[in-house]
Order: sequence, then C-alpha cells, then structure tokens
Amino acid sequence: MLLSKNSFSTNQICFMLNLSCSKQVVLFSCYEGLQSYTLGHHIKMNHLKIIIIPDLNIYNLSGLLGILSSLSLMGRTQPLHLYGPRGLDVYLDFQKKYSHTNFKYVVYIHILYSGLIINHPKYRIYFVNEHSERYFIILTKQLSGTFIIQKAQNNHLFPSPLFSILKQGISLVLPDGLLLNGSQFVSAKFKGKKWFYFSDNYYSSSYINYIINSSELLY
Repeated sequence: MLLSKNSFSTNQICFMLNLSCSKQVVLFSCYEGLQSYTLGHHIKMNHLKIIIIPDLNIYNLSGLLGILSSLSLMGRTQPLHLYGPRGLDVYLDFQKKYSHTNFKYVVYIHILYSGLIINHPKYRIYFVNEHSERYFIILTKQLSGTFIIQKAQNNHLFPSPLFSILKQGISLVLPDGLLLNGSQFVSAKFKGKKWFYFSDNYYSSSYINYIINSSELLY
C-alpha cells in the first residue's frame, strides 16, 4: 500500500510505504502536521521501522521531532532507524535540547550515501546522489506462494513427503492414477515491485533509464 500527502503549498512530498511483505512501514520525509494525517487515516505507527530524510529542507523534517516524541509517548521500546544527510544528528540533538525531549527507545542515525542503503530479506532501497541528481529506488522481491493446507485436506491428503513436492508446484500421479496439479495447492506468487522516487523537483533525462518498468513513479 502506498500513501502520499503533499506538504502545504510546496511541491515537497511525504509518503509511506506499508510493505505488507515485511509488515514494516518506511516513511520518507516528515512534514509538520504528519501526526494528524496518520491519526485520520488510522495508520499503525508502531509498525514504523525506518524514516528517511532526503535532505535538510525544513519541509522534509519539520515534523520529525513530533513523530519521534509521539512514538515515545505511545510506549515504544523497539529501536528506530533514521537515514539522512550529514548534519541531521546535529539538528535532532538541538531540537531535543530546545524542547527538553528524550525518547524511551534508541534512534540509530545513518548517513545517506549513494548505493544500497537498506538490504532487507524482502526488500531493498537504493539511494543515488550524483551530478545534482538525487533519487531513491525501492525494490520488493518476488515471494513464492504459500501451501494451501485446507485444499490438501479436502483432497484427503495428510502431512507426508508429498507435501514438499506439491509445495514446489510440481504435479504428480498417485498410485491409484489420481493426478494432483501442484500449482493448485499453492497460492499465487507475490510479484516483486519497483518504485522510483524523486526527492527533488528537477527533471533529468537520465531518469528515463530507471523509470522504465517501474511499478510507480513518485515525485
């Protein structure tokens, strides 16, 4: 699921990726007022694992302290990973001191560099910052379908070595001549997706090479 929200009268964009394949929420940018938006749309912020701040533009981080403070008030204890440019840690420390705020959980801050920044078993996020071009590529991996145990039971099949064969979608013939179509015992595969996100508003012809075959373009 993809949620997007324009930030006031600017062209900056903030969006969340609710990656159902990993049950994680990744947030790009934190504009002021984001908390109200999440409450109004019943977004489970406890699933938020990663926040990515593309740059130190005030529209991208004005709501950062509010989100982090809200998570602390909600009793969060799980660590959170924050990705951003150099100076983000200084900004956050200043905001915490100015507002006398502390968090009840650990915030790990990672500096953004071009290349693979997040390598999760089920998805990857790349960041490119070269020649005045700045963008992200989000890839979710294709996942195999799951074995439908109820269908096996309906065919009077019980746990046995046959299950491992059917789980692979392989068809087989039983001694009594009954044909079992393995593909019918496995749910549909989750097709991997590709998102391409511009973190600025400047177009470059080189973007075309990355836009092709993308599931969705964000800018």
